[in-house]
Amino acid sequence: MADKISMVLDRAQQGAPAGPRSIADLPGPQGAPLLGNLRQIQPGRFHRNMEDWGREFGPMFRFTMMKRSFVAVSRRDTIASILRDRPDAFRRSTRTARMLEEAGTRGLFTAEGEEWRRQRKLAMRALTPEVVQRFFPTLVMMTERLCLRWKAALAAGREVDMLRDLKAWTLDVTIGLAMGQDINTLEHEDNPLQRDIEFIFKRVARRLTTPVEYWKVFKLPVDREADAAAARIHSAIDGFIAQARARMAADPSLRSKPSNMLEALVAARDEAGSGFSDAVVAGNAITMVFAGEDTTSNSVAWLLNLLPQSPAVMARAAGEADSLLGQDSVARNPHLLEQMDYLDAATREAMRL
Repeated sequence: MADKISMVLDRAQQGAPAGPRSIADLPGPQGAPLLGNLRQIQPGRFHRNMEDWGREFGPMFRFTMMKRSFVAVSRRDTIASILRDRPDAFRRSTRTARMLEEAGTRGLFTAEGEEWRRQRKLAMRALTPEVVQRFFPTLVMMTERLCLRWKAALAAGREVDMLRDLKAWTLDVTIGLAMGQDINTLEHEDNPLQRDIEFIFKRVARRLTTPVEYWKVFKLPVDREADAAAARIHSAIDGFIAQARARMAADPSLRSKPSNMLEALVAARDEAGSGFSDAVVAGNAITMVFAGEDTTSNSVAWLLNLLPQSPAVMARAAGEADSLLGQDSVARNPHLLEQMDYLDAATREAMRL
């Protein structure tokens, strides 16, 4: 591990003296005795702290919290190199994995080593192009529901809470793909599963930036509520797994041609000698929701925020969509998305920014 970090430092620190370097050689903010940089980090602005230090100290810097040292990396090529070397040279922090497992998401995101390879094969079987294409009509239906909601709001002169609607739409899509359920949080804001998932998501994020794991010793009311929310989520997913098995029993073809990720996971888990359990199926289904809900909705929100700021870009993206969709407001054929080169470029630029 130390040798690999030295190799990454060698590649990233262009112009630095030749030879291996250690984490201690990196620039970084001055810390206090014992606490390190802990008091300089604001939990609600953690990402902003990292960005500010990146501007001051460069694309790779170090900081400390209590007795732990951290390296922050912002260069895309260095990050790509690190990701390619997972899980052998680099591994996810045990703290991150522990926090996710406490939330009941034991699966690909928390696995390492050989277990990671097994879990990854399971996840890839559940996300084949065939599974995505069979889910596509449901995606179209959910997207049309979003379009109709926005058109109705505009016709009535109501302000649109775009980020809220995008998060609800993305949650509907990810739960639909991951679990085969249409919970329609877009139109029903009081859905208990949505509340529990968002609550757990925020608690995991907060715990990751909390220096002392106090909840191992005593639990505050918010921690007891997190445990209860996790239990409710697992109870709901156990029900979804039972429903998937019932559908597959009624239609055995779903085992070879699953219509969503959960059916594919169940089919793989039920194979003789698979070595997987229903807990792994549930963990990976929850992981899919956690991985897709917040990231996707915010990416789309940034795209829709940035496009109007450049009228020429907006016009070109709209022209491309008009030429491919005709009178339709939604792409009904997944292959049409592959032809939207300019929109793809705009989306990538929005994510980069």
